[in-house]
Amino acid sequence: MNSVVSRVDRLLLSKSRLRFVGNWMLMVSALFVLLLFLLFQKQEETINKVGSWVASAYKHSYAKDRKKAMVWAGSGDVHAVIKMLEQHDWQLVQLGDRSYPFKRELLLTLCEQLRLTQRYDELNAWASIWRKLEKRNVTALAYWYESLRHLSGGSQEGRRGLQREWARFPLNSHLTEFYAATLYESGDIQTARTILNQNGQAKATASLTGWQIHFGRYARELLPSYLDEFLYQLKVMDWPAVGGAWQRLWREATNSKVRRSRRKQRKMVAVNLQSNVEGLFSAVVEVPANITRFKIVPPPVIGLSITDMQLSMAGRVYNIPTSAVTVRGMVNHDGGVRVINSEPSVWFPLPAAARRAETETVSAELLFKITSARLMDHKRLSTSGSQSQ
Repeated sequence: MNSVVSRVDRLLLSKSRLRFVGNWMLMVSALFVLLLFLLFQKQEETINKVGSWVASAYKHSYAKDRKKAMVWAGSGDVHAVIKMLEQHDWQLVQLGDRSYPFKRELLLTLCEQLRLTQRYDELNAWASIWRKLEKRNVTALAYWYESLRHLSGGSQEGRRGLQREWARFPLNSHLTEFYAATLYESGDIQTARTILNQNGQAKATASLTGWQIHFGRYARELLPSYLDEFLYQLKVMDWPAVGGAWQRLWREATNSKVRRSRRKQRKMVAVNLQSNVEGLFSAVVEVPANITRFKIVPPPVIGLSITDMQLSMAGRVYNIPTSAVTVRGMVNHDGGVRVINSEPSVWFPLPAAARRAETETVSAELLFKITSARLMDHKRLSTSGSQSQ
């Protein structure tokens, strides 16, 4: 040990040797960084997987909190929701973050609960927080003016604000509802009924335009079919077929070029819905026959519901049950799915029988019923209007 220490001392005492050691360490570090860079370039899929896993873990923690908060809100425990949103990690969530849609949904739920319980001071505070996060969010602005008109000294400003913003955004359900309530309270029931009816008609028109249909091939649907083929060939002991099935399964699961090819083949088309004599709305698209999934992106009309989904391909009609679909920005409602925020979508895998087309392309027709939720005060205002007449 003494010998080693003396050698290190002699080395460090020499400036030239010290410079040599420093340069050598810098060179090794540079080579290490270069190797890492080259490794990342060659292992793009691995890096993407790691990144996707990190992002998924990040979103998952907030998704769990959001689920708990929605249960609390449903039971009327608004204090628990407020306490969670005041936590440091939730305060750090900003517009553009992957978890921000969860925060937006919680803010909307919280504001509605505070309004229903007439806690207007707290509603004003949380609507202000929401406005600072999203300066262009019309619904946040609607709740802020609604709270303001119930506070001392802010009644006139709140009413004028609701009237002005409703004139700019008449399709917003919350603005329409709050403004109609001000008209009802002032005795102008007929105008309140009129704007509610106009909003319903405008929403019905908006519900038919701006739809998107996405389609493509996805490993989530492909790999089980390849695995089933491999297990079947293994069961009948057709060894050449076993080897071929295993190669196909392995290629689809691990080959990065195959995965990139699948992603490039995915397409999106914008469509407007057409109605038929059966009361269904439909969209027709030409798609490759080997796709495995459809995704429907409806217009962001809050309260829009999709029910009785069907798919018609190659002369056959397939019913798509709610249990077979996955939604985002939507919830299950009355046997269908309902839009609850500005980023809705619903997707489903093609039925196994629909994947047996022998042509390269096929015409696919998506059919479903759509309905729009009526505003909460519509019935009350209609009844009041009838009584006043």
